[in-house]
Amino acid sequence: MARRKSVENVSSEESTNLVASLIEGSSFEFVSSDKGSLTDRPYVETPIIALNCLLGGGLPLGSLVEVFGPNASGKSSILYETLGNFQKKYPNGVAFIVDTESSTDDTRLRQLGVDPSRAPRTGAPTLEDGFNQITNILTKMANDSRYDGFPVMIMWDTIANSGLRTQINEGADYNRMVAMERARILKYHLMKLFPLIEKLNVLIVLLNQATVDMSGFHPGITSSGGNALQHNIHLRIKVDGGQTEYDGVFPAIKNSKLSLLKSKISPLMNNFRVRIDIRNGGTVNKNTSLTYWMIDLGLWNNGAWWTWKDEWYQKYKPYIDKFPVFEGNRKFRQVELWDNKLIAGDQNFIKLLSLIWTDLICENYSLQSKVCSHLRTQLIADLMNNLGLTYEDINRQETTAPESELVSEDSQESVEELLEALTGTVDTSTGEIVEGENDGQVSE
Repeated sequence: MARRKSVENVSSEESTNLVASLIEGSSFEFVSSDKGSLTDRPYVETPIIALNCLLGGGLPLGSLVEVFGPNASGKSSILYETLGNFQKKYPNGVAFIVDTESSTDDTRLRQLGVDPSRAPRTGAPTLEDGFNQITNILTKMANDSRYDGFPVMIMWDTIANSGLRTQINEGADYNRMVAMERARILKYHLMKLFPLIEKLNVLIVLLNQATVDMSGFHPGITSSGGNALQHNIHLRIKVDGGQTEYDGVFPAIKNSKLSLLKSKISPLMNNFRVRIDIRNGGTVNKNTSLTYWMIDLGLWNNGAWWTWKDEWYQKYKPYIDKFPVFEGNRKFRQVELWDNKLIAGDQNFIKLLSLIWTDLICENYSLQSKVCSHLRTQLIADLMNNLGLTYEDINRQETTAPESELVSEDSQESVEELLEALTGTVDTSTGEIVEGENDGQVSE
């Protein structure tokens, strides 16, 4: 019997040729930014800024997302605003609405930022029909080169309200067998969609309703569709309703919270603040939602006077000092944030809060430095441009940050070049951020 060749004796060139021979004639390909990498895909912003920062900008095209929650928690408002953001960012794309609740109203859609004339709608009488229509659309796109790069968003509101053919056409009662059949149908159609989604710039969002999980000793809240739906998605988001604030007898603000329960591109996170302005048609107040989230994180010491915590003030002093309300002082009155319209209308202040939160994410989760690098670059560039900051201003700050996080004078031509030293590269064998030829490791 012939002796096997030692693995150490296989040369690099020989290995490359052998691998090429193995994958020849198969569908295997190496992962790249345009084939299967969600972190490099274009994205759609949600009205939850804190969630966008965690995901590197928003919900990526090429993904399947489930959003579920109890009645009147705000999940539809969040997703229709996301649909409107898609239309604004990709005016040459198309957004589809599968409306099984017959709840889409032109006036309501416009209030949430959606242009109904650019959002084809269908009622999808059964679960099978809805998935078949989506599959037909994606199949056409995959087989026609004209749709290469064409952006599409499909929103299904809600799959829980879509009956099965056996129920609609044959009048079958809802029972355990029907529930099991529903899970099988979901799994079957999701398996058909995944190979298509990977090749296209399409975002599919499935709105679902919350159900009570009685399988354990302590009942919990989950979504309908069984484990098939939970396993076969990229992101799973839960929206919980909270207390309503009143202005006299009139409901004014709905307080909800959003949790990311599953994600292929980020760590999981619970209880993002969502403040929904009932007086403004049920739209999400993006700025106050982010600000209350930063309060939860302890950005300021709260008391008769509010104070920037020293670690944040020293690190972001060049930015903070540019806002007249602070006047180079760490102390301020809480009401000043609102009276001076910092939170209500100053987008530079919101960008600063977004930068601080993004930095926190990158410091605590090394791989997010890569995911969030483009967003972080853009935030710093916008703040420097809008506030009139120079690289020298940032370099002069009194900070406890390592030297690798300071701005290099040699990098003034490009903000992206400036931040290369912050993002680093990922060692595919260990998953850690490592120094490359032009990259430095992010220090925590």
